[in-house]
Amino acid sequence: MMTRAMIYVVLVALLALTGCLEPLEVGLVVAKHFIPAHTETSLKTITVDKTTVTIPDNKYIPDKWFITISGINEQAGMTATMEVVGSTWDNVKIGDYYRVGADRGSRDPESG
Repeated sequence: MMTRAMIYVVLVALLALTGCLEPLEVGLVVAKHFIPAHTETSLKTITVDKTTVTIPDNKYIPDKWFITISGINEQAGMTATMEVVGSTWDNVKIGDYYRVGADRGSRDPESG
């Protein structure tokens, strides 16, 4: 019984600590990913009276741009992937420093 209680306490402590991590605010761009606009089709079943019909349901998905940054200094080893606008994706190069929410990457993490 004591072992279960200790396991429970450890799990609660671990969960509490994971909520204490600061999100990345600045980091080194380590990857870029682009997903071009496309259409996703799923099947939708509609029933009218006693008749059931399956029809395609097309959903347009616009272009999406993502960058992955790796933390620096006290956040070294942490990574975060985020969606950015196309102009930011075009301007940021792998190896640039990027401040979350910035319009573009920069060579200096203090200039963000």
